[in-house]
Amino acid sequence: MALLKKYLISTPIKETWPNDKNTHLIFSSISPLKKLPDKNFFYKKFNINSKFWNDKNLVKNFTYIDNLYEKIFDKFYKHLNKIHKTKHTKKFWRILVGPWLFTYIFILFDRWQNISTALKKYNINKVKILNFNKKILTPYEAKDFILTSSKDLWNQYIYQNICKELLPIKKIEQINFNIKNYIEKDINFSIEDRSKINIAKKIIFSFFNLFNKKNYPYFIYKGYISAFNELKLSLMLRQAPTLYFSKKKYITNKSINYNLRQSISAIIKPKNKFESFLFKNLKDQVPKVFLENFTDLISFSSKSNLPKKPKKIYTANALWHDSFFMYHAAKLTEKGSKIIYAQHGGAYGISKYSWIEKHEKKIADKYLTWGWKGTKSEKNIKSFYITNKKIQYDWRQKKDRLLILLRFRQRYIQSPETEACCDLYTEFLKNFTKILRNLDESIKKKVVLRLKYKNLDPNSVDFFSYLKKFSFDKSPSFNDACKKSKLIITNTTNTTFLEAIASNIPIICVLNRENIPFRGSATRIIKLLEKNKILFFNSHKAAKFINSIWDHDVKGWWFKKSTQFAIKEFQNNFAKPNQNISKAIFREIKN
Repeated sequence: MALLKKYLISTPIKETWPNDKNTHLIFSSISPLKKLPDKNFFYKKFNINSKFWNDKNLVKNFTYIDNLYEKIFDKFYKHLNKIHKTKHTKKFWRILVGPWLFTYIFILFDRWQNISTALKKYNINKVKILNFNKKILTPYEAKDFILTSSKDLWNQYIYQNICKELLPIKKIEQINFNIKNYIEKDINFSIEDRSKINIAKKIIFSFFNLFNKKNYPYFIYKGYISAFNELKLSLMLRQAPTLYFSKKKYITNKSINYNLRQSISAIIKPKNKFESFLFKNLKDQVPKVFLENFTDLISFSSKSNLPKKPKKIYTANALWHDSFFMYHAAKLTEKGSKIIYAQHGGAYGISKYSWIEKHEKKIADKYLTWGWKGTKSEKNIKSFYITNKKIQYDWRQKKDRLLILLRFRQRYIQSPETEACCDLYTEFLKNFTKILRNLDESIKKKVVLRLKYKNLDPNSVDFFSYLKKFSFDKSPSFNDACKKSKLIITNTTNTTFLEAIASNIPIICVLNRENIPFRGSATRIIKLLEKNKILFFNSHKAAKFINSIWDHDVKGWWFKKSTQFAIKEFQNNFAKPNQNISKAIFREIKN
């Protein structure tokens, strides 16, 4: 019997899939699939390449990426100063371009590994690549890069470029491609439309911009606290809040300068094939505001109604992808402003590796954690409080739901930290399915699945068929969903888990030990949670425990002395509650 031709597939774009069903598909990762193929799958045979990331190679590879980032960054920021004829500090450029540059290197490293490991394992006969103009994928600012790099078209472009590097030309089939269908879905988006603020809120938030803020002594923006608390904090500081600002009028339309971009390729010498590929593609992925449209940032910073020389800047998540704010904040640090950076989300202080955490600590003059402490050399880190609002949970109210928190599938890995790399969505679903299958039938009837509200449509994510039999929570917020639930199940140490623990709401976390490696400093607390049945590394054991406490003993288990001790220890280290977060932040700003 003749061997089937092996086609390498990296995205769901059907034009890159063969028409002949008598072929053997090799998927470079799980990304091209909306669901796992079943007996009705069109093609004769398929294989899914094993995931690259695991606990054994995680730190080694992140160390390599981090070292490569620092090497490139050191050359890149000097080159940018030369291009723009400026003398900005290294910290200035780290604030402005650091998150984009590291994320770019990390994403390309991940995609490179997917292709190279597939080629080592399988004898690929053919790969189909698309012909289209690459200039449509050059981002305007860092936020555009994050949006487009999550889309099929961008990933197809990167994957097929890698194939050109690693496969002989005779195995590559170039095809014409009608890109119009993808332009609207994958590329076109308005600078202003990317904001999640609805019209009513935008009007209210814009009202506060009628005040002249240029001489404000403090700059408070996106502090990962509610708008009410941000208003309250601003009033305590005797100034109006900055809840929203428009940058539309500062955006200009400039053509891509290919000669300018070509000069970037020569700033550093590669040491291997991957680095050669990385540097070759770098010039096309640098956001335009770092090159051709740099004056847009200058204009925004000088003309916008924002503090021009504040003593301190307080933020929690605005220094990641908003290039306009990042430029302004970076410029202010050169004038002497100090950055107070607050933790924004879970896994900080817990995950074995998080470049996000590392970067934020590096650019902050004071870094406020949700409870954990830094090392002896990290003098800028302060154990603080969880900034999220406490959830009100009344045990006297009747509650009969088992709320299970589902992750939304992110098709392509983007986030440079442990959990995003190691814990694939398919593995998460398999583990949760094991829990559901092993619950008592009476409890299964009480199960409610919850997605993030913005992704409420169950059809927007891929499910194993077993999950379709359960109902979905329609509550407008996690807070509201908690109030109706007797017990909550999650599979991550993210924000929702920390919020529940900080609010003393009964929750069980079920993890895959191999997929979620922890740092050594968190080991004692993790073991304490496991001992008291708050944390499980086995789905069957988790289901068995839920069955044993569901009818009469959820409250008894949760308020057991040893359980409350474990909760208190976790709170003090990773989710320390505070009844008046605005006042606590006010004190930190004033000190």
